[in-house]
Amino acid sequence: MGSRVPASDIDLLIKDSQFDSIQADIKASELFEKVDQHSGARLSDEYVQNSVPRFFSKTAKCSDTSFVNLWSEDVYKLKIDDAELMQVEGLTVLNPHVLDERFTRIPETIELSPEKLRSHGCSTISKRAFRGAKFFIPSIPALCSALLSQAEYHRQNSKSKVSRPLHQLENLIRYLYLDNPAHRDLILPLLGCHSDSMGELIRRYKRKPHVVFERGPDGEVKVIEKRIVYNN
Repeated sequence: MGSRVPASDIDLLIKDSQFDSIQADIKASELFEKVDQHSGARLSDEYVQNSVPRFFSKTAKCSDTSFVNLWSEDVYKLKIDDAELMQVEGLTVLNPHVLDERFTRIPETIELSPEKLRSHGCSTISKRAFRGAKFFIPSIPALCSALLSQAEYHRQNSKSKVSRPLHQLENLIRYLYLDNPAHRDLILPLLGCHSDSMGELIRRYKRKPHVVFERGPDGEVKVIEKRIVYNN
């Protein structure tokens, strides 16, 4: 969520103590080829370009994950043993959904809960690749905390005016409706030292208006409703 990385890529978070050996094993397997980062998907973030190795799978089929990106704990700003993690069924998301059901308290997101989607006959995560393996992802608060740390690092060290982590955080606010008081008041206490920074991002966020169009008998399209979904 919040990332522009295509479905052909997977991001793996690796413990710092295992990072070098895992990268060496991948190279030694000769099943992968190290390639350049996806500049467009990463918003030309030199932090990612220089610190996150990307490997192309020589054996991947068109329907499989083709690229593997390795993030160290230090680079992603998230310690695996300390983070709140959630187990998922597979790697490939078939339909957008909110796995952390704490954030399905409002009508805009309740329809995106896995249970609700399954009740409508929609699949959520494909089990096609890496069957039998267990996969874990950071919870929404853990993800936001990591991105806020990355954003601060970017502010202090990058010359670029475009901040990839801030872009992802804005998308999380947008699609999880974290500016809705029900979700805002839920997430902020869970962010610890990052609570004030996230609160400021939410306060500054301006939700796009909801626009409804109607085509008249003469073919002219008119705006018949324009409103903010809700106000803080």
